[in-house]
Amino acid sequence: MTDEQIEMLCKAIDNITNALNTNNATLETILGHYNGIVPQMRENVDRANRFGREAETNEVDNAVAN
Repeated sequence: MTDEQIEMLCKAIDNITNALNTNNATLETILGHYNGIVPQMRENVDRANRFGREAETNEVDNAVAN
């Protein structure tokens, strides 16, 4: 292998490394956002489901009472 070919391969490997580092930084940012938002969303879904079940129970109780 010539020095020119080795230099070209080294540059290609450096470019790949830089791209992977950029992608990792982007994924870390996405993960931080996900971890900050998803728990709140899950809590809101659970609360909405709980209110829905309570409303259904009240409707059934009112129908039985009448």
